[in-house]
Amino acid sequence: LKVCQQSELESAPARSLCWKFLLGYVPSFGHYSRETESIILEWSNVVAKLRKNYNDLKCLHMVDPTADDSDCLQNNPLDFSEGSTWAQFHRDQILLDEINKDLERLFPIGCDDLFVSNMSYREKICNVLFVWCKDHPKTSYRQGMHELAAPILYILQREDSAKYWQDQEWNGAKEKASFKNLLDGKYIEHDLYWMFDRIMDDMEPFYRVTKRDESETAKIDSKALATMSPVLKLSSQIQNEMLTLVDEDLSHHLNLAEIAPQLYTLRWIRLLFGREFHIEDQCKIWDWIFANYEWDDATLANHEVSLLGTPKESNKHEPTSGLPAHICYVAVGILLSKRENLLKSDYLSMLQSLMNSVELDPRKILSAASTVKEAHIAMKMQNNENREQSNGSNWNRKEVENNLIKTNSSLAPSEVEDTTESVVESPSCRVMGRLQNTTRAVSSEYFGEQDEAFIPPPSYIQQTNEL
Repeated sequence: LKVCQQSELESAPARSLCWKFLLGYVPSFGHYSRETESIILEWSNVVAKLRKNYNDLKCLHMVDPTADDSDCLQNNPLDFSEGSTWAQFHRDQILLDEINKDLERLFPIGCDDLFVSNMSYREKICNVLFVWCKDHPKTSYRQGMHELAAPILYILQREDSAKYWQDQEWNGAKEKASFKNLLDGKYIEHDLYWMFDRIMDDMEPFYRVTKRDESETAKIDSKALATMSPVLKLSSQIQNEMLTLVDEDLSHHLNLAEIAPQLYTLRWIRLLFGREFHIEDQCKIWDWIFANYEWDDATLANHEVSLLGTPKESNKHEPTSGLPAHICYVAVGILLSKRENLLKSDYLSMLQSLMNSVELDPRKILSAASTVKEAHIAMKMQNNENREQSNGSNWNRKEVENNLIKTNSSLAPSEVEDTTESVVESPSCRVMGRLQNTTRAVSSEYFGEQDEAFIPPPSYIQQTNEL
């Protein structure tokens, strides 16, 4: 796991297995006993069930009326009525044509025409995207999804068990057979589907498009942000929040030049940086993202470095800040790598720098991304601490308001609201609130939890009003 986080998997033959583990395709160590063989056997069983599920989904969604041997009256190719198998078949062909049109233009950096010329690769990606879109009709297919599937297939195809695992030493015949099954090339399409599905759990909201998203290129203001789609909100967060956190000058410079963040970040977000890096470097970026966003520090501390070693007692496999936050960290890392050029450029030159791919050093960018993440976590911890202090220092606002109405029945609603605000925010009230919390803590320790809230007496409210 630490190797993944440091993005040093490029020379390891088990990268696809690490991705399966980190994406949750195979469960974490905590589900099994401490013996390596039992882990591998259980992984093999889980994967076998999911592969069968993919076959079932494929049979359900890939309708082929030409295989129906019934006569033409019952299986009429010209029947376009609702519920007709042929009508569904023709609708599916439209979706397949859309997917195949994009696959004809699939050229990840460093792969030349690998995905275009190899019909087996194209067929696998097309089947996976088709089945996924049929199973998620609200989102269906969006341009760019094929570029998320390509790196997964690239790694799976390269790590076919027949190429890598024949000469390894095993603890027994069962373990060898189970491990071979985990990386069996016959099931690459099945594994591709479930790994793609895990990624799309987080990425799907970024492929939902509104009319405003399609036409909006102007600066996003705070009022418009509330109605924006997730992808535009994340774009704004990258430039206006995350970047400001670590480099306020650069963020101010971009905003002063009226650079709309969505102009350059939409591609970064939806393609997970696929157009910005050579495919090998893109896989390093994915190593870091998958390893960091799926685990918290407590879980990491309870695991051995080796996936096949003896694990310690583990906590639950839980995400920390999620994939969107880690997209932000990497995006800010890219912006920081372009800092010098951006600060001395005009509007057009900045756009050109942001939107054009250049040789980027993934290690430097991931180092910067780690720094951004640390700053973000520190900020959230400070905000939580401030919020707790604030919540602990004020009396219950509703109770103050009710008490105020009882003692000052002649006050207008607006006066009640203003006076309540002045009471709960007053320095004296904050001190009393902290004392109240301390009293409650001591009271609950000795006498149990008390349901009744501590309410400031009317005399104190009157005195505060006078002040």
